[in-house]
Amino acid sequence: MRRFKRQYLIVIGFFICLMFLHMPANKECRGEAGAAPNIKPGKVINKASLRSEKLLKGIQSQNIFTENIGVRWVALEPDAEIKMNPLSEELVIVVLKGTVSHKAKDEYISMQENSCIYHKKGDEITLKAESEEADILEFSWFSRTNSSDLSVTPGTVFNKSELQFCQPENELDVRIIQGKKGQLCFVRMKAGAELKSKAGAEEVIMVIERGWIDKTINGKTVRMKKGDIVYLDKSTAHKDVVGPEGCDVIMGITPSCKDYTKALEARLEKYHSIISPGERPQLLFDGTTQKPGLSASEGPSWLNNKLYFSNYYTLKGPVTKEEGGLRVLNPDGSYGVVNKNVQTCGTTPLPNGNIAACDLIDKTVLEITPDGEIVRTIADNYKGMRFAGNPNDIITDKKGGIYFTNNLGDAKGKDTNAVMYIKPDGEVIRATDWHVVGFPNGLVLSADDKILYLNDSRNTTVWIFDVNDDGMLSNMRQFCELKLSDDAISKGRVFTGADGLTIDRSGNLYITSSNGVQIFDKTGEFIGKIPFPSSTRHCVFGGDDYSTLYVILLKQVYSIKTNMTGYQYPLR
Repeated sequence: MRRFKRQYLIVIGFFICLMFLHMPANKECRGEAGAAPNIKPGKVINKASLRSEKLLKGIQSQNIFTENIGVRWVALEPDAEIKMNPLSEELVIVVLKGTVSHKAKDEYISMQENSCIYHKKGDEITLKAESEEADILEFSWFSRTNSSDLSVTPGTVFNKSELQFCQPENELDVRIIQGKKGQLCFVRMKAGAELKSKAGAEEVIMVIERGWIDKTINGKTVRMKKGDIVYLDKSTAHKDVVGPEGCDVIMGITPSCKDYTKALEARLEKYHSIISPGERPQLLFDGTTQKPGLSASEGPSWLNNKLYFSNYYTLKGPVTKEEGGLRVLNPDGSYGVVNKNVQTCGTTPLPNGNIAACDLIDKTVLEITPDGEIVRTIADNYKGMRFAGNPNDIITDKKGGIYFTNNLGDAKGKDTNAVMYIKPDGEVIRATDWHVVGFPNGLVLSADDKILYLNDSRNTTVWIFDVNDDGMLSNMRQFCELKLSDDAISKGRVFTGADGLTIDRSGNLYITSSNGVQIFDKTGEFIGKIPFPSSTRHCVFGGDDYSTLYVILLKQVYSIKTNMTGYQYPLR
């Protein structure tokens, strides 16, 4: 009997061993509560050193996990498919490369590069690479207690660029996906910043995405570059010195960092005071599909309950194509070309009900009726010399004067870049020195005519000037710093594409850029960003109560309802 029991136990043990050998390495592939960590606290490793494991045909993964955080990089060959049924923990998926078909509850969604989605524990999902290879990143948290409320809607795909920046520290811009048990943070560290962190209540996995930092842990400094990874447990104090180009980091945190949560809530509260939760831009006209099409749209004005804006196809004449000219979008949605024989850029209403417009072909400032008739040339020269650059954007003041930007550099040795002022009597003066900024573009006045704001398309800075009684601008200083787009950051550019801007009755500035419409309060503090599918070029308030923001893209016109009120121009 004893021999039988012994033989029985041996057989059972043999089958248990076989079963473990053939089980999917779920804890090691995806990480789960109780899995033995495969990274030591404070030790920097590189993603390239991680073992690549074959999950399924055409699918490879690399994994980092602690007892409470899991990170997995998954590479899918074309048409390769992976099923996760059901999820053992909440999960955030970020598409790093390619296009992935995402299926949940029999619904298919196409996820492009930088698309993100959050899933709850228990969800059943399938991911499949489409016609090309795809790389995805997964973050999970395994702690036993919930630490925060969700900041995103489960099961809804969004782009990383749609997340709002918050600032838990002055040297950090952070975008946060907040789960129940932790946070996934996209952190942008400013160039040259010195950041100190005391050991606290959170565990962190950091992955360097761009640039480098010198990280000091327990008295030892290591330079972390792209692809480097470090795990910081609750007992590890550390500090960072950021390289000269700044640094982008992805961080998984558990439990949620209270300072990060507080900063995010404060930022969203301010943003939602202007743009209500759930409010999204509405497409009014698509110049890529609707006729007559759009090629390069610009400078809007709200006049007679209509939206006037510019479109041009070339900077050289003669102008004969239907795509050029001044356009109008009517309240009923109808649309037309007011005058196709000019290629206007910035526009602004005049006190007599006409429009002042910058003409890119003749390098002039024109007066045009709402029906498209050219009344006169307001200005075409400075001190008897024809404008060498292009009049670009334009705004009227209360005295009947007009400010406009003149740009395109001095490639031929000519002075061109400046802010010009047309006095009420018609005299043109140079309101700033030549070349005070790289590319003077959009400009707007405060309601009392005492302050002028100026965009520089070739830099991140928005400038502010005092307006003197004679129209001259003085005391140039920085108003705010625009947030660069992910594309600009990845290419090492400081080009924000800052273009037109407008102002509301509370003094908030709405600044168009390659990174959406960025909103700053009257002190220059960043409030938030209204995301759009591509670069924004200009904006203006309009509608019956001037609370609708109309936004011009290269080939589309959008609107979004706000909780603020803009101004009717010309200001009175």
